Amino acid sequence: MSSQGRALFTLTLLTLLLTPFCAETARAQTVTGSIYGTINDATGAAIPGAKITATDLETNHSTSATTNSAGEYVFPVLNPGTFKVTATMSGFGTMTQDGLHLAANQNVNASFTMKAGSVNTEVTVESTDELIDTRESQLAQTVEQKRIVDLPLSSRNAYDLVQLVPGITNFSEAATAGDTVGTTFSTNGLRVNFNSFYLDGAYDTEFFRGGGNILPPPDALREFRIITSNFDAEFGRYPGAVVNTITRSGQNQWHGVAYDYLRNRVFNGRNYFTRPPAPKVQYVQNYFGGGVGGPVIIPHFNGRNKLFFFVSYQGLRFRTQTTINSGTIQVPTDAERSGDFSNSATKPSTATGKAICGATYNHCPLDAATQAVLQYIPHADLSQSTTNNGVTLYHPDAQEMSTPTNINQFIGRFDYQINPAHHAQFTYFRSIGSSINATQNGNQILDFSAANTTVSQVNYVLADTWILSPKMVNTLTGFYTLNKSVVGNVITTGYFGPGLGMTVPNGGPLITQPGLAVTGYFTAGGARPNVTAQLSWGVEDTFNWTLNKHTLKYGGAAIYNRYNETASFLASAKATFNGSITGNALADFITGRAQTFQQNNGSLHRLHAWDPSLFVQDDWRVTRRFTANLGLRWEIYYPFTGQLNFGNFIPGEQSKRFPSAPAGYVTEGDPNAPPGLLDVSLRKFAPRVGFAWDVFGSGKMSVRGAYGLFYSFSQEPFVGNLEQQPFALSI
Repeated sequence: MSSQGRALFTLTLLTLLLTPFCAETARAQTVTGSIYGTINDATGAAIPGAKITATDLETNHSTSATTNSAGEYVFPVLNPGTFKVTATMSGFGTMTQDGLHLAANQNVNASFTMKAGSVNTEVTVESTDELIDTRESQLAQTVEQKRIVDLPLSSRNAYDLVQLVPGITNFSEAATAGDTVGTTFSTNGLRVNFNSFYLDGAYDTEFFRGGGNILPPPDALREFRIITSNFDAEFGRYPGAVVNTITRSGQNQWHGVAYDYLRNRVFNGRNYFTRPPAPKVQYVQNYFGGGVGGPVIIPHFNGRNKLFFFVSYQGLRFRTQTTINSGTIQVPTDAERSGDFSNSATKPSTATGKAICGATYNHCPLDAATQAVLQYIPHADLSQSTTNNGVTLYHPDAQEMSTPTNINQFIGRFDYQINPAHHAQFTYFRSIGSSINATQNGNQILDFSAANTTVSQVNYVLADTWILSPKMVNTLTGFYTLNKSVVGNVITTGYFGPGLGMTVPNGGPLITQPGLAVTGYFTAGGARPNVTAQLSWGVEDTFNWTLNKHTLKYGGAAIYNRYNETASFLASAKATFNGSITGNALADFITGRAQTFQQNNGSLHRLHAWDPSLFVQDDWRVTRRFTANLGLRWEIYYPFTGQLNFGNFIPGEQSKRFPSAPAGYVTEGDPNAPPGLLDVSLRKFAPRVGFAWDVFGSGKMSVRGAYGLFYSFSQEPFVGNLEQQPFALSI
């Protein structure tokens, strides 16, 4: 058995041993929080055996626990929501805290001082939102639904609000329609791709670049919580922030929302650099949609207190235009197009070896391919607007092209309280966006080259919370996330090859217009078709066990990542004309004499990697005012592999795969060249030690601190030019 196989076998065996009660699926701990506290009498003495009930006010679901000998209790796994916590004990009046708001990964202290009396006598206290965590050392902040909905978000991206959290800098938002990078930011000075993102407890990170995937629209979100430091052993993979986004769920009451945000062209002006008959700037931004949620009520089934739903749709129609203004480019005159530079300000050279255009500068030999390109270049003496390839050309050389963006997003969430022990939840999110980038890679000739991009994302999250007993709760989630980006051509004529009369064959499977740069004049081409897909699916499990003063939490995750890419890159070539041949860059272009020429065979990747981990965490209530957070995480970092075409140089080593290869040249599959060229370490243990001290014992002030060891990874085979046979060829 290979080392990878042994490691996966070990992980599976340990997971089975650590979770003896996990016969059914359950909800991931990463989406839940906890309510804890201490029950005292009027003298400050602990009250053991008191019954504590936590009731979700939105779904009317209740969970009960009993205080231990020290008068302490804890509900380790509760879904985010608004709760009522009630304490009852024979000989004492009933105490209730109402309106207790619990966020994901949050620990809320709900302690009581009970007074002697009848249990029929009830005292209710309204809880405050100013809650101090005296149980865990982690530093976190919740951005609740009110702020998500009420604060201005011009792009309707809730991730914009992470900038409200201390320690967050260098924020970079994903493209509105989506991209292959995602949303990135720096946490406490770390790299911008060192953060972990979750959606309803499921891992939701673009593993290639390390950014966060597209989020559902703000009106479909309940909250998100960002942990910036000191997080426990449950979280890993990256040392930066942990961002956990929770979607909106249904309640016993019906709720709905409808909206339409519109910015139109009424107050737009005409671009200053374009002349009539150029119209006003086309700029329309329209977000519209709505959602509805509540209990599912169908014949013979009343879903109140049991089955809830929330569904939502958002559409975006963004209408704008790309303009290449007068002065941005310099286009050839009709005479120059025919090879006559006698009236040009900069004339071709007549020096020996450079007198290509003759002594009178008007006999430049015309290149067939560049003549084919010139039909897409605006004429300098154009007297009225014309249209070519859908591009409007205005006098003298301004170009305008409509570049719309369309996005449709769908989300549905269903929660089902199957019985008092099981809560199931399913989330579906789908985003499909398309946009046009007319100036990709510096293109300035809009009717020659432009890129259209379609980006799609789909998330499936299936989960269930299993309460085995008041002291044992197992959580597990399964998820599937797929991101796909397809970049194509808007312009369907004038392709590289026979269409332009160029005889150099295309270097890769995807064909596009060549990149052409004429120094001081214009840059044409640049659309680079590619198809990229990132797939992640996996299972995450956590088992919570309360043992007197210890709250144990252990589990793990097994995630499979797959990366596919087919890209043209420079397969259709790029040529630069800078005047080094004739002394005039445009004359170099007219005669087809490039100073540099680049071409490669594009990119082709079919790679995959496993991402397994295990952890154990013990929150030990050492005293009533001091809690120690002790954890250990084990991670395995497998490199991406699958094509067996990454290579290395080992002096004196002879390849077994390719015996005729030069000494020192090895590739994956050779004895000293493991898959991905990296030896997999099974000793990546990450300890976490922290504390939380309730200074005055009132829950109003805490001192917290922690130490932890964190790992991260970089996909070196992607970026280190390690590809071998078939080689990444470049001319």
